[in-house]
Amino acid sequence: MEKDKEFNITKEQALSIIEEIEEKTTRNEYHIAINYEREAGLFDDKFGGLPYWDLSKEYPRDENGDSLVLLAQINLDGLKRLNNSDGIELPQKGMLQFFHAVNDLYGFDFDADTDCDLREKKGYKVIYHETVDRSVTEEQIRSLNIKTTEDVDKDLTPILETRAIDLYIDKTSLGMSNYQWDKLFIQLLKEKFEIAVPEDYCMYDILDDDIYEMIDEMQEEQEEEKEELGKYQHHMMGYADFTQFDPREGNKKLQKYDIVLLQIDSDYSEDECVLWGDCGIGNFFINHEDLKNKNFNDVLYNWDCC
Repeated sequence: MEKDKEFNITKEQALSIIEEIEEKTTRNEYHIAINYEREAGLFDDKFGGLPYWDLSKEYPRDENGDSLVLLAQINLDGLKRLNNSDGIELPQKGMLQFFHAVNDLYGFDFDADTDCDLREKKGYKVIYHETVDRSVTEEQIRSLNIKTTEDVDKDLTPILETRAIDLYIDKTSLGMSNYQWDKLFIQLLKEKFEIAVPEDYCMYDILDDDIYEMIDEMQEEQEEEKEELGKYQHHMMGYADFTQFDPREGNKKLQKYDIVLLQIDSDYSEDECVLWGDCGIGNFFINHEDLKNKNFNDVLYNWDCC
């Protein structure tokens, strides 16, 4: 499609919209920091390791009957509320756990996990324990004959070392590489400057080359800054990052998964403990109504790498 020159959008207009997008989309998230000093106990927040388990429940297993491996465990008791304007919160008590199957795709199915009609979620599971029985012992958990990250080949799990983690509230905003950013730019262009833009148009179709290149350079700078600040890593309830593309883009069935339940990035520190393939990112998404109703049975799992 050739660019339409009739819009005549100025640099000042574009910059004002960019500023407004940041203001409108700024929200609180739970940033996750790896704690290299503290040992991760049975009930602790952690990546990998031996999970807590409710002994009255059946432990999650894959289609071959092999136990899934703990990816992350998050305590919700005492977790501070985000208090965002949309009112969406994690449960205020209990524990969330994320599991994956032990294989070279970490339980991901590239064919099934991008189609709502095909996904059976055999390779991953999100478990919510509304209450936690702190009388359960490590010996009881190990008697279930389950695998942990220490028991499996390092090529078959992204968690290379069990690590304690800390959660704290931090600010974030919609990144310019997010597919929703383009849509919001068009929407605000219509609202703020009353510019009529056809439904199937994107920024590239309406912006002059010099303005589009300016935005492209700003996006690159934003990504570099996030990496330098360590913001391009682990969090809950913020905005998703990808090394390739968002599977929800252009897929209306998947766009119902509108909340980032958990993102775990590859860890680039000297004491590397997370690695998704070739330095990738893993995400779990949930619908906001399911989250409100504490229903974690329908969760979208995705990871990609360079």
